[in-house]
Amino acid sequence: MDFREIEKSKNNMIGYRISRREEDCNLQNCLVLKRFSEVNSAMKKAFALSLMIFFLLCLPLSSLAGAGSQIERLSAYRGETIVSQTPNGEVSVVYDGKDHGVSFKCISTDIYDKTYDCTSDATIDSCSVTDESGGNVDYTILQSSSYIGIVLTKPEVGTYSINVSASWSWYGKKTASAVITLTVQKAHLYDYFKLTSYSGTYDGNSHNAVTATVSSIVKDYTVEYKYGTDEYSTIQPQVKNVADSGNVYHCRVTTTDTNFSESSYERTASANITKKKATLTLSAQSKCLGEADPEFIYSVDGLISGEQLSGITVNRDIGETEGSYSTWFEQQTGANPNYELTFINKNFTIRQHDWGNPSYNWSADNKTVTATRICNYDSTHKDEEIANTTSTTILPTCEDEGKTKYTAVFSNSVYKEQEKYVNNGVNAIGH
Repeated sequence: MDFREIEKSKNNMIGYRISRREEDCNLQNCLVLKRFSEVNSAMKKAFALSLMIFFLLCLPLSSLAGAGSQIERLSAYRGETIVSQTPNGEVSVVYDGKDHGVSFKCISTDIYDKTYDCTSDATIDSCSVTDESGGNVDYTILQSSSYIGIVLTKPEVGTYSINVSASWSWYGKKTASAVITLTVQKAHLYDYFKLTSYSGTYDGNSHNAVTATVSSIVKDYTVEYKYGTDEYSTIQPQVKNVADSGNVYHCRVTTTDTNFSESSYERTASANITKKKATLTLSAQSKCLGEADPEFIYSVDGLISGEQLSGITVNRDIGETEGSYSTWFEQQTGANPNYELTFINKNFTIRQHDWGNPSYNWSADNKTVTATRICNYDSTHKDEEIANTTSTTILPTCEDEGKTKYTAVFSNSVYKEQEKYVNNGVNAIGH
C-alpha cells in the first residue's frame, strides 16, 4: 500500500471518531432534557395538589356540608373509633359488692394520624350488656365531656360483654361501635372478715371473748366459735376474770357465696383483762397496856360491789410496852387474782389507860361494894374491885333510932373507903 492510501485511511478513522463523539454528546443531552422534563412535571403536580389541599382546608365548614363523599374524603377524614380507656378494651376488677363499669372516648382521625376527641358531641345509639350465659345485665350510662361510662349494678364474679354503638358529628355524621369486656374476679373472704377480741379492766361482768364482723357483701355465711379442743359452735365464748387473758379462741366463717375464693376462713384471737386497782387503808388503832390486840380494821376503795377480798392479814411489830409499832398487810399467794392491791399502813399504839372517876355499887344486903372505873379511850376497858363490908351497931339515943354502920375498904388505893348507915329497927329510947 502506498503512502497516500495510508493517509486516507487515517483521515477516515479520525473522522469516524469525531462523528461518534458528537453522537454521544447528543444522546446525553437528550437524557438530561428528558429527566428535567419529568422532574418539572412532578413538581407541577405536587404544587397543584398542595394548592388544592390548602384551598380545601381553608374553606369554611359550612361550604363542606353536604359536599358528598368526595369532599368528605378530601377534608382530611380517615376514620372513627371508640377507644376504651383501658388497654385492649378489657377491664378487670375484684368483686367488692360495688358498682363497676367501663369508660371510653369517641375518636376521629385525619390523614395525618392526628386524633380528635369527639366524646362531648357523641350520642349512644345502642348499648347492651350480657354475661357469660348471654343473659342481659342491668346497667347505667354516665356521660361527661371527657368520657362515656357504662356502669353495671353490683356485678358478681364473671365476664361481661359491653356492646356499644355511638355517633357524633365531625365533617358529617360518624358512627363507630366496640365491644369492651369487664371481668369481675373472685375476692378473698379474709378481706371481709375481721375478728376483734375483748380488752378491758376487770369489772366483775362477763364479756364476749371475741366477736366476728363480716361485711354485708358476703351472702349466706355462718360464724362459729370454739376454745381449745371444744367443737365449733355458734355460741360466743365468754371471759370474765384476769385468768381468761391469753386464752386462744378460734372463729370460723363459712359461706356458700361463690364470689369468694374461699368457702371458709378461720382467725384466732385472745382476750385481755387487766387487774382492777384497789386500795386498802389501815385505820389508826391502839390499845391500853395489858389489853389484847384489837382486830385490825381497814377500808377498801375500788372493790367491785358485792365482792370481798380474801387472804388478807395485818401484822405489827412485837411488843407490849407503851409506844408506837409498825404494821403491814400480808396477802396470801394466789388470793384476789382480779385485783392489783395497794396497801396504806398506819402505826399501832400501846398506851396507858385513861381512867375515869370511880363509881361504887352496894349490894342489896350491904355486904359487898363494887368499885368500877372505865377507860376514857375505850369504854369496854373496865377496872373493878369488890370489897366486903364490916358492920358496926349503933345504939339508939333519946332522939335517934338504932343504926348499923357498914364499911368497905379496898385494896386498890385509887378506890376510897366507903361507909353506909342503915336503920336497924330499934326505936329511940326517948326522954
